[in-house]
Amino acid sequence: MDFSVPKGMRDFLPQEMREREEVIDSIRSTFRLYGYAPFDTPAVEKMETLQRKGGEEIEGQIFKIEGGLGLRFDLTVPLARVCGGKQFSLPFKRYAIAPVWRREEPQKGRFREFYQADIDVVGSASAECEAELLACANECLERLGFANAAIKINSRKVLDALCEKIGVGEEKKGALMRSLDKIGKLDGEEIRKEMERKGIGKQEIDGVFGFIEGAKGNEKALAKIREIGTKKALEAESELSAVLCACKDYGITPQIDLSLVRGLAYYTGTVFEIKLSEDMGSVAGGGRYDSLISLFGKRLPAVGISLGIERLIALLREKRKESKGAPYTKVFVACVNEKARDYARKAAGELRSRGICTEIDLMGRN
Repeated sequence: MDFSVPKGMRDFLPQEMREREEVIDSIRSTFRLYGYAPFDTPAVEKMETLQRKGGEEIEGQIFKIEGGLGLRFDLTVPLARVCGGKQFSLPFKRYAIAPVWRREEPQKGRFREFYQADIDVVGSASAECEAELLACANECLERLGFANAAIKINSRKVLDALCEKIGVGEEKKGALMRSLDKIGKLDGEEIRKEMERKGIGKQEIDGVFGFIEGAKGNEKALAKIREIGTKKALEAESELSAVLCACKDYGITPQIDLSLVRGLAYYTGTVFEIKLSEDMGSVAGGGRYDSLISLFGKRLPAVGISLGIERLIALLREKRKESKGAPYTKVFVACVNEKARDYARKAAGELRSRGICTEIDLMGRN
């Protein structure tokens, strides 16, 4: 019989758990420093909840269970469900650090069960929210020893406006954005061919690539957005400008990347990613989802960011070159003989009462 763990799942032995706890504890303390409150939801949700607004790719990745249930694929949709049906004082600022599940093909650094660390602000449409989220996420990385992270931002409204201008209809817009989301994973020619296979015309493809490749630097990117000229484009330009302005006082400078999409279908405005280097995937990402909560009840603006725990742990391990870490135990109380065992237990108890991690011999050795 095969008693190994299922494909894409892992066991964590004590040393690995120490690494994980170190990262999670550091992130949690930073979240709290910014005033975010703890929050959790069940791992299992109704399929009608999970399918409300995930997108075509996520739909195929949900772990389905009998009885119309499934495992959550992120921490945002459950938050939207709760906020749609309950009353909170606004803005509601929450954090959640928990596992999620996606039925995708496992590969190096990608698993079917993985942890996310999320912060979200519900009830405010202010650009101050995006700035605070990015500042908090950046501080999380700095506390873990990762300085000079690259923060990229864009707006889904920009791409909506562009598609409208070049004639990409609603039925093809989702496919186009899913292809654009692969920039950095596939080269430009492969992405063009994928778009062609999805029925997007060469003229439209050239229009998209001409736009996203035609602006380097924030001022040029903002000017490029204004050139689209539609109401939605001007809204996006104004919102991105406000985020950039609010970020200045936090000492961070996001860069507009007109190719940035983010794959999930529920994003409606500003989207962002954080990378530690250009040749590496993102370690954090998120965006504004002002329409998602209304699918479950009340209409409330919301924005959030998620840090990838697994990737951060892997990067820390690589940075340290080894995985030894300090043991929890600071004192080991040994017994010279059985008569000393009573005293050893009392001594261990006294040390623990003073907050000192202490072990005692449990094997009957003298």
